Amino acid sequence: MGRTVRVEPVQVSRHRDQAERSAVLRGSFGEHRLVTRGPATVIDPTLDASSPAVAALAFAMRGEADLHVDGPIDPQLRRHLDEIQAAYLAWDRQAGPVTVDAPTTTRTPRRRAGRRSRLRRAAFFSRGVDSLFTAAHDRAAHRELDAVVFVDGLEPRHDDAVRSEERRLAAEAAGRLGLPHVVVETNVRELFDPAGFDWEDAVGAGLASIALALAGAFDEVVIPSGDSYDTVEPCGTSPLLDPLFSTSRVRVVHDSLARSRLGKVGWLVEHRPDLLADIKVCFKENRPDNCGRCGKCLLTMACLQVHGALERATGFPTEIDPDDIRAFRLPTYKARADWAEVARALGTTGADGRVRTAALDALRTSALIERDRVDHAGNPVWAGPYWLRNHRLNEVLSLVVDGEPYPPLES
Repeated sequence: MGRTVRVEPVQVSRHRDQAERSAVLRGSFGEHRLVTRGPATVIDPTLDASSPAVAALAFAMRGEADLHVDGPIDPQLRRHLDEIQAAYLAWDRQAGPVTVDAPTTTRTPRRRAGRRSRLRRAAFFSRGVDSLFTAAHDRAAHRELDAVVFVDGLEPRHDDAVRSEERRLAAEAAGRLGLPHVVVETNVRELFDPAGFDWEDAVGAGLASIALALAGAFDEVVIPSGDSYDTVEPCGTSPLLDPLFSTSRVRVVHDSLARSRLGKVGWLVEHRPDLLADIKVCFKENRPDNCGRCGKCLLTMACLQVHGALERATGFPTEIDPDDIRAFRLPTYKARADWAEVARALGTTGADGRVRTAALDALRTSALIERDRVDHAGNPVWAGPYWLRNHRLNEVLSLVVDGEPYPPLES
């Protein structure tokens, strides 16, 4: 374990119609000035330190001993800190407990004059299948989502030109949804990437940190779910974890798990085909559309093909190369379950049959017949111990196949 991570007092500044919240985090890693910037109407104007504290906690548990916050955090969040740590300790084999030293606020800041009495709801919006579904389905269900939030700065491969185009395309998609869109900027991912975090393991804490910074306008912020009831397992964003980041001012919600990726694509094809051209799932390349070759692209394209809509999703190539699917080794239960569902839904002839056969080949070659990997201590493992999902797969197989604890007990 290392030293203390210190969250210095929050600073809030305003320039014209934009506002910025920042706090410097210091520790054995050096320092990082965590920033969230956006319209002054949505950025929390108070000095509440809950927003940087949730990001700092997730970071500190990967190698630091203590977390000290120089500023008040919300009492509801303070009550949840032990529960948040319990989740990370159960899921993350690299995590350790930290002692948290943070004062709590004594009262909730008053709402600004003119605020409506009902909840104001926003949802994160990246143009991925999950976020498009969350926004469109929410509107169809008349749950009165008030806005979508596009976060600039979460994709490190994007250069300035692509970032600008992403913002423009998000605005157009929000317009088709009939929803106001809010653009905020952050560098929260720059805290985790240099420390070797996979963003999937930190994304819930990172998005919650942004959500809490939007307390100037929103009472509830929805994180779209990448899981279904079939695939939910330890992950950095989870229905078991995300709500624990809520405060008395901002409720963090993990969206419904009722539909899988295939089910969400099917709903969009049936109810909002006008949004298919907006789908952007690719994060492997510096581009505002989709490469058509990475794992997320191929799965989404296969889902579109199942529903006869691949050609209408103009952000993707019009055909799937089955060899691209065969080239993948599926490292998690979720990836295998998603492809198994697609294989069951595809036809057996023509282009469908070729994709189906490739999906079945990828599942077979991903089967864990022999262990050829080791963890950082040299112990043999079934899957590379990188993501939280990998650790869960290793644990299940070690218990079921080997009949041994994971990680192995010292002899």
